[in-house]
Amino acid sequence: MQTATEDGRVAKNPCSIRSAGREEPVERPMITLEQLDAITAAAGERWRSLIDMAAWCGLRFGELAALRKNRIDLDTETVMVAESVSVLAGGVRHVGPPKSDAGRRTVAIPPHIVPALQHHLERFSEAGPDGLVFVGPKGGALSSANFGADVWRPAVTSVGLRGFRFHGLRGVSATLAARQGATTKELMRRLGHATPDMAMRYQRADAERDRALARAMSDGLSGGS
Repeated sequence: MQTATEDGRVAKNPCSIRSAGREEPVERPMITLEQLDAITAAAGERWRSLIDMAAWCGLRFGELAALRKNRIDLDTETVMVAESVSVLAGGVRHVGPPKSDAGRRTVAIPPHIVPALQHHLERFSEAGPDGLVFVGPKGGALSSANFGADVWRPAVTSVGLRGFRFHGLRGVSATLAARQGATTKELMRRLGHATPDMAMRYQRADAERDRALARAMSDGLSGGS
């Protein structure tokens, strides 16, 4: 229709929609490491490694809820993501493979969170080598609704970050990796995304990085004079 309009065959394109075709992505909030530590402290010891694995390894809540102890190798400091939990119609809990082939992946665990993870496996995880890594205080499987209402939202609110979602921790993970020079392909692999667009959605241009870039620009100018 636009071509017909340009060729003079119709007076006006009836299919034209104001602002159509212009992408305006929603700004995803970024939190500081101090705020992350505050949320973790407010959530309590039981949930520290759950939050760590989301913020530093980029795992989804469903992947964490399905994670079993034999998927974690503390010697090589890696975690294999092979299952994910989803909630079907009627509230039925379903455990199956990740939603895409890219979702099945092995992720390196940052060394600084390994000691707390080892402590968690010894104290809070389900018994047995294939027991669930993360369970509730009574040993039940995790529910995103219950965790959100009982743990996450109260912790976030208590540190003045009302509205920051657990899923936002994946964005934190991507940003932290990007700051260390991770390429888009590396982010795709780490986050389990099949397309560059999905991985890039989680990268943020924050003020700290912008200042670093500005300093580097000045340093380059000085070095060339």
